[in-house]
Amino acid sequence: MVTNLAQARNCLVAVRKLLRDRIIGEADVVILSARWKEWAAERLPAVIALLKTQTSVPILVVGPQAEFQPIVPQLIEMHGTLQGIDDAARNYEDLRRRKLNDWLRTETEMAGAIYVDKFALLCGDGACPILIPGSGKLFIWDYGHWSVEGARYFGEQLKADPALGQAIFVGG
Repeated sequence: MVTNLAQARNCLVAVRKLLRDRIIGEADVVILSARWKEWAAERLPAVIALLKTQTSVPILVVGPQAEFQPIVPQLIEMHGTLQGIDDAARNYEDLRRRKLNDWLRTETEMAGAIYVDKFALLCGDGACPILIPGSGKLFIWDYGHWSVEGARYFGEQLKADPALGQAIFVGG
């Protein structure tokens, strides 16, 4: 069984390895993305500070994703149709992810990095979609992983955002 302490050690080893790698100095942008847990979020300011000692490029932290319980296939089965699934899913969203999102945004901004808020980009009216808007295709295929189409849609939303698009799609 992996414990938070073991995960934290593995994370620290990975960050130290990254900081020793010369590629960090060649990067146009550094993007930190994970299925964030509280223990990792607590360490984020220190990681950003370490990265800033190695590079002056933009550092972006991609926030958590909406997650659902039960998972999306079970929600669809319970609902019986894709029609209205986004509204039905509101009752099954794990709201702890939104609290973590707010915390990560604050920590990231205080550390002087750029925060990519998936909730702000994708959940416009407050409800996070199961289906890609206007397409009828699944955005999420399990508890929170995007489908290929969902990932593509997210990329389009990033590129369309003036500040994020400029920071992420350097020269693109």
